[in-house]
Amino acid sequence: MISEHEQKIAAVIIVAIIIIAAVAAVFYYEDSKSNETSPLTGEWKLADEHGVDSEGNFMSHNETAETAVISISSVKDDLFYGKYLNEEIAGAYIDGHVFFQATVDREKVNFEGHLNDGVLSLTYAHGTDKNTCIHYSIFTSNGKYEDKNKYADLKDLDLSISSGYICSISGAEEFIGDMKQGIKITSHEEGAFIGVMDQVVGDDNVPLEIRGIIYPDTNTLCRFIDENGHVWEMSLKDNVAIVNNIMISDVGINEDELSAIERIYVKNNSSISASLNLDKLAGDWYADSTHTLSADGKTSEETVFHSLSFINIYNSIAAGTSSHNGENGSIVAYHFTDPDTGNQMIKVVSQYGDELITGYGWLSSDGNVFNLIEIHTDDKGKQTAEHSTFSKNTNNDKILGDWKVAYAKGSSQGTELKEYSRAGTPHLSTYDLTIDKSQLSLISGTYRHMDITGTLLGNLITIEIRDEGSSELLKGFLLETDVLVLYSTAFKTVENVDSIATWCMVYTRSGGPVDYSMTYDEVPVLENKWLLANGESYNGTSHNLSGSSFEIIMQDGNWISCKMEQTVGSEVVNKTVIGFIFDAGGLTAGTMIDENGNYWYINVSDSALLMHSAMQSELAEIKGQPVAVERVYTLDGKAVELPQTPSLENTSWDTATMYSILNNGKIIVADGDFEMKIESQKGSLLAGTENVGDVPSKFAACMFENGYGITIEKLQDSAGVFAHGSVYDKMMIFTCTISFGDFSMTSILYLEEEI
Repeated sequence: MISEHEQKIAAVIIVAIIIIAAVAAVFYYEDSKSNETSPLTGEWKLADEHGVDSEGNFMSHNETAETAVISISSVKDDLFYGKYLNEEIAGAYIDGHVFFQATVDREKVNFEGHLNDGVLSLTYAHGTDKNTCIHYSIFTSNGKYEDKNKYADLKDLDLSISSGYICSISGAEEFIGDMKQGIKITSHEEGAFIGVMDQVVGDDNVPLEIRGIIYPDTNTLCRFIDENGHVWEMSLKDNVAIVNNIMISDVGINEDELSAIERIYVKNNSSISASLNLDKLAGDWYADSTHTLSADGKTSEETVFHSLSFINIYNSIAAGTSSHNGENGSIVAYHFTDPDTGNQMIKVVSQYGDELITGYGWLSSDGNVFNLIEIHTDDKGKQTAEHSTFSKNTNNDKILGDWKVAYAKGSSQGTELKEYSRAGTPHLSTYDLTIDKSQLSLISGTYRHMDITGTLLGNLITIEIRDEGSSELLKGFLLETDVLVLYSTAFKTVENVDSIATWCMVYTRSGGPVDYSMTYDEVPVLENKWLLANGESYNGTSHNLSGSSFEIIMQDGNWISCKMEQTVGSEVVNKTVIGFIFDAGGLTAGTMIDENGNYWYINVSDSALLMHSAMQSELAEIKGQPVAVERVYTLDGKAVELPQTPSLENTSWDTATMYSILNNGKIIVADGDFEMKIESQKGSLLAGTENVGDVPSKFAACMFENGYGITIEKLQDSAGVFAHGSVYDKMMIFTCTISFGDFSMTSILYLEEEI
């Protein structure tokens, strides 16, 4: 029998809320300890440096020059706080790696380096419009240092481009142009160099001057800045150079988007071995914990929601979406090797509006934990270093692959309930399911030999298939025991004959038997006849509904077959309505379908049975118009007080972000293209206007309790698009699927109320 825990999961399959099930994992690292024991605490004076200055000259440390001072006052766990040239700075110190941001020549600059044996070494680069410079600076507590490092000789290095890719939220695209491009070192002095890097700009091959530094005692890692101010990391080995950068792209599908770039250069057609990649970064990540360090040395634990989703990956670069403190943005990353320790790290940049947030991250050895340190700056210019530990959403992996029907139980046209097993009914294999892609709560795959799309919200799965003359709604849940249960509610018209069917299908990986019950003791046996207390159809104007009875003809566990009196045209008819009900937070609720293909949402509590639908009206005077319908039944037909729903009249809603998945598995991220205005409301029924781009459309929607909150069902006029969602204070979340022919697309929209 199904466990009590699994029954509770099953009970909420109609709830349209996102459940994030991030499993905590432990990742051990050597932290910076506290003020008392950290070697970073104290004052650091500039002792030596090399690089290239803004005039293109090689630089060396002048002991008579004004000494730059870094003062670290607070160190706790893996974060620190201090000052650089009297500017307050926040940063990170982990396993010897040091990272912070400071202002240089009125530009926010990233400092990165190491503390080792009392020597703090930092690199930084800044400038633009050919006025660029790069530094490798050594700091010690007394300002004295004797350089014993060895630097590779890059003199006369001349490489030609082999491949080039750009990656953003829109995808990864090859872009190197048809012209010969390369990297050439023209001059070199100790740990610094000057050279030329060719890039294609429009139809021209443009040589850009680069100024760089070589990390000491490496084989061979470099950092350089081009004349436009873009900073690149270069890993050189066996005459092959992998060069990475993050910038706003000006080419291809990534144009005007934050993008990560990988360019590979070779000498004399050298062969390229398999490069390190970021495949383990793919997927959805949710923060288990976040902590920050304030200027007074206090560590705070954050409770804000922080998520990352990497959806496009090519070799050493990745891109996706991020959410932090209620803001949605894009994120890109590239892989690089820590020049001092050889550790594999990930450079990360997130974009929220016009703000760019720089961070450094690393993966645990099993790839299930991602640590990320970012430097955030508030509107007063005050910095905060933030360390978040993320766990991978393992539900994505659990749902992927082939699922085979083990059992099916249900009925067509509300007649006799039938049950089949795979062993006795081979044709059940027709209903097998394959999920190829799962990310950002979206899924794609195949079902009944069709390409399908849908949603996976926590453990709850929804797949909607709508085509001319047919529709099928699959709602279900993924159990921890590697069992998938789907409830199908379907409508089909063949040669002008309509048919409806409801089936519960239990899937396993093998299709073999599983100890699972399709009925639930906690679902009550409903009274057999209910009388209409109130019924109305709403499209901005109320229309009273006829049809006095709702009769439950058969009930088997959580499956019910009913007769509902409804008005079609100008006549009252008795329709068959079939579906499944569940216990959801103490409320009996479920999904049903009538013989004309209209979906109904039922809930029963406090001696009242409520039916809601968003549908195309069947009343003669408004036939075909989108309407929201509410039918209230009681045992004696007397009116009762209904549950309160939010007051949404005269509110407007804009898209915060929208995620979509195509049936080929491609994920699209968009924003700002959808607006919704709720113009009128009658109780739980709504009407208004939507704008997709510049195309307006009328809609009708109904709200009802699901036992855990308020669900909203909506039908759009022009394209006949159904959307299923939830209302959360100043936010709405909708999912919808568009299907026609061989194409399907499912979207999740996050809407914010205009203030």
